[in-house]
Amino acid sequence: MAFQEGDNLRFIWNRNGRDIADTMNKRVEIDFLQLNEVGGTFNLDEINCDVYLWDLQTNRYKLIDNDRELDGLVTVGGYECNDGIDNDGDTKIDSQDLGCTDRTDNSEQEHPRLILQRFCNEHPNNFFCLKMGLSDIVSLCREFSTSPLCVGEEINPDNLQNMCALDATICNGVNDIATYCGDVFDNGNDAIICNFVLQITSSCEEENSCFELNDDDKRNLCKVDGSYEFCNHFPADLGELCRNRECKAGLLCNPNKICETAFCDEGDTRDFECQNGIEIEQKCEDNEWIGECPRNAECKEGKTKKIFCSDGTEITQTCKNFKWKGTCPIIQEAPEVPIQRSQNNQVIQTQPQIEKETPITKQKTQWPLIVFILILAAVLAALAFYFPSRKQKSKKR
Repeated sequence: MAFQEGDNLRFIWNRNGRDIADTMNKRVEIDFLQLNEVGGTFNLDEINCDVYLWDLQTNRYKLIDNDRELDGLVTVGGYECNDGIDNDGDTKIDSQDLGCTDRTDNSEQEHPRLILQRFCNEHPNNFFCLKMGLSDIVSLCREFSTSPLCVGEEINPDNLQNMCALDATICNGVNDIATYCGDVFDNGNDAIICNFVLQITSSCEEENSCFELNDDDKRNLCKVDGSYEFCNHFPADLGELCRNRECKAGLLCNPNKICETAFCDEGDTRDFECQNGIEIEQKCEDNEWIGECPRNAECKEGKTKKIFCSDGTEITQTCKNFKWKGTCPIIQEAPEVPIQRSQNNQVIQTQPQIEKETPITKQKTQWPLIVFILILAAVLAALAFYFPSRKQKSKKR
């Protein structure tokens, strides 16, 4: 039955069949705790609370016996949520404990899903609740060691990096930490990230150490990486990343996604360094810098470098169209020696095949000999003509 504001209620408490208390318009949980505080109940006592509602038509109290939450018999100490003891050590007893869903709940320990849901609702700027992981905090504290979070929590980036090596999930974070850890525990598993963030919820409540990012932390993170959702609320300054956010007034986002001065003087030129380290020349036209960074560039136009080839030679390469031009000489490989095998599969040693000389090659090798013979014959003929033989000389005499 649903009660309305202004209803006149009466609660009659009964222990082991005997009435022990009669109260008006008070919360049942408070009455029950007060009875325990004065020693009114003991473990295994059977406690019953009858609820009465004042009936305006009959001008008398009417017993309401169909509301399980307010009426019914319960055995003290039968469950953790009705034994009058702080079972989980959080200084809250039974129905005052958020872990108790009703008085028959046998655990005062609150489910991790509910703990983390409440924590992220109360502390939305905790870095786990912002879908971040330890790697993000490592980047922040290494680049900006004086950032409020790094100083306030006395964060050592190296220690967090070591934790990253143990578990990728705690390093990268998850989209919904409450849902993720709730599913982990529901399946009877365990996870480093869940234990870590539950420790943070305890330290947040006890020591006000909640690992929350303030605006300065967020602004510093956006300088490192502008892809965070909250970076939209922090316009990028000169030289900062503008991948997913706007630049401040008077600045524009250049091709490298970095904020720069929006205007320049007509005709000016400048050397601009791209993200891959390549420098290009930009020219000012219509008060804007013109010249986009090339994709897959290897070098700056016109530069040279020397490289050593595999054959021991050295060549000079020149950068043209952002690519290195100039290749090492091709080394000709020795002809392959064919492997021949005998009938019993033994390797027969063979020599590299030598190409036979063509007839033209043979002719080329014979020409010098022919010329030499012709010259020798001519010399002998000339000697014979000028120096006749002895027989011819004697006949003349």
